[in-house]
Amino acid sequence: MPLRQEILSGPLKGYKAYIYLHKRHKRYYAHLYPVDRSSGLQRRTMSWARCLMTMHLNRELNSHETVDHINNNKTDDRIENFQLLSRAANTSKAARGRTLICLVCPECGKPFRKERRDTNLVRGKTRICCSTKCGRKRGGRKRRKV
Repeated sequence: MPLRQEILSGPLKGYKAYIYLHKRHKRYYAHLYPVDRSSGLQRRTMSWARCLMTMHLNRELNSHETVDHINNNKTDDRIENFQLLSRAANTSKAARGRTLICLVCPECGKPFRKERRDTNLVRGKTRICCSTKCGRKRGGRKRRKV
């Protein structure tokens, strides 16, 4: 069920938006429908932040531009909380704060690096292998054949 409905302006004129909160992604999305079906406009879906920035700048955003939330709160959709970043800059901003740790595979002895949050070390797991193949060698989960 949509949270609200709005008629859009600027480059998105001719669309009405139904704004939804995506449960898994925890961010708002806008389903855009043409106000007039004979206008030739197609239905589309975009993030609500991108929709607001498009109307604020009064132009369509390029495919390499992303709208970033400065305070990293995906539900804070104030214009002053937005910044335009390239995809590369947005990726590097998202990667900051992640900790890579160096481990040695107990099966093959090969050194490898993984993000700490992907290792289950937080939950007390001690045997972390470099790959799924090495993990199955000594009693790991078996892959089911279909």
